[in-house]
Amino acid sequence: MSRCWARCPQGFVVGYNGVVRAVHSTGGWAQLRIPVTQRLAFDIYGGTQGDRRADLAYGYIGRNDGYFANAEYRIAPNVVLSLEGGQVRTLYIGPGNRLNNHYDVAIAYLF
Repeated sequence: MSRCWARCPQGFVVGYNGVVRAVHSTGGWAQLRIPVTQRLAFDIYGGTQGDRRADLAYGYIGRNDGYFANAEYRIAPNVVLSLEGGQVRTLYIGPGNRLNNHYDVAIAYLF
């Protein structure tokens, strides 16, 4: 297992011997949109991103998983109201899992 002697950005690791190596990663994303009416639609989406643990030192992020859902309502021809909720699960090498809940309200003006 590689150890980073200084706090490095997640995309690469500098080992004790000074060799810089890329962190190997895999991931993906999927989204489903369900239009209910011309004005209302629901979205469900999620994704995952995981780094190879052998490339990481203690305390680094080993995996992120995100799951979200939203409702979009067109309140005018060029104005959209959106309500969203979701959760991001982060696995740190060593300390373990952290759960972060997200709740958002947005109004968008379409040009």
